[in-house]
Amino acid sequence: MKSIILFMPYYGSLPSYFDIWLSAIKMNKSIDFCLITDLISNSKALPSNIRVLNINLSEFKNRLQEKFDFKISIDNLGRISQFRPALSYCFPEFVKGYDYWGFIECDLIPGNIRHFLTDEILESYDKFFKLGHFQIFRNTKRMNQLFLKEHKSALSYKFAFSKNVLFFEELLGMHNIAQAECVKTYTDNVFSDIKASELWFTRSQYAYPDVRQGEKCVYEYVDGNLYEYSFDDESINKREVLYAHFQKREMEIRTNDFNKYVIVPNEFVEYQEINETFFSKVNKDIEPKLEKYKTMKEDGFVKARKDRYRQVCWWQLALIRLRIRRNGGTDLDGK
Repeated sequence: MKSIILFMPYYGSLPSYFDIWLSAIKMNKSIDFCLITDLISNSKALPSNIRVLNINLSEFKNRLQEKFDFKISIDNLGRISQFRPALSYCFPEFVKGYDYWGFIECDLIPGNIRHFLTDEILESYDKFFKLGHFQIFRNTKRMNQLFLKEHKSALSYKFAFSKNVLFFEELLGMHNIAQAECVKTYTDNVFSDIKASELWFTRSQYAYPDVRQGEKCVYEYVDGNLYEYSFDDESINKREVLYAHFQKREMEIRTNDFNKYVIVPNEFVEYQEINETFFSKVNKDIEPKLEKYKTMKEDGFVKARKDRYRQVCWWQLALIRLRIRRNGGTDLDGK
C-alpha cells in the first residue's frame, strides 16, 4: 500500500467538532497525519496515526522564513493556508520515506480516504485535487518544489508568500502551475464542498461548475465511511464521498457515538434512517432559522469584502487575476 502523510498546520481556536474530526482521522489508520500547532496539550491521547509538531505560531513562521531569501508575511491566521504547498519543502524530515504527502483541514469530515485514493489511482497521478481543503502530491523533488515554478498563467509564490492575499494553494496558484507544468492531476469531484451562505447543506459550484445545484443534502457516517444523501423534492440519491467540507459553520455535537451518526445543518445527531420523512423533519426544524442565517451570513460577507478592499494588495491580486485569464490560466470560477 502506498504510504501517505497529510499535514495540518493550525493556530487559533479548534472547531467545536474537533473530537469528531479526530475520530474520523483515526478510522483512516493506514494514513499518517502531522498536526503543526500549539493547541494540543496531550498528544498521547491522540490516535496513533497522528503526530504533533508542537511549536507556536512564531516558531512556525521562523521555520518557513528559513527557506526563503525574502520576507514572508503571516499577518493573520488565514494566511497560513498559502504556505501549505511548501510544507514538504520546509519540513522535509516529516515526509522522508513516504510515497505521497499532502494537507488537510479540520473543518471537514473525511470518510474512507483509501476507497477513493487506491494504489491504482495514486500511481496514475502526481497531484490530487485543486481546492485548498485537501490536496496530495507525489513525494518527489519535482512535486515538492512545484510551488517554486513561475508562469504568467499563475500567481507567483513570492507574491503569495509576502502579500496579504489568498488562493495560491488552489486555483490561482498551484492548479495553474500544475497545468503549465503538465502535471498529471486528479480532479474528480468525489467530495462535498458545502456552501457557507445557505443554512441547508447544498453543494458549491466553486471550481466545479457542473455540480448539480438546488438539492438539499445530509450526511451519514458509518464506521469510517461517509455518504451524501441529496433530496430534490422527488427522490433521494445516495453516494459515498471522500469528505464533506463544512466551511465557516458552527457545528453542534448532539451524539455520543462518533462511529455512527448523521450530519444535518448544523449538527451531528444520533444515527437514524434517512428517508423522505427524515428530510421533511429536518426541513421543518430549520425553516424558522433560514432568514436569520441568511442575514447573518450576508452581513458577514459584506464586512469581509469591505475589509479586504481596504488593503491595496487585493487590488493587485485583481490585476493578477486579469493577467492570468489573459494568459490562459484558471480563474476562481474554475474555468
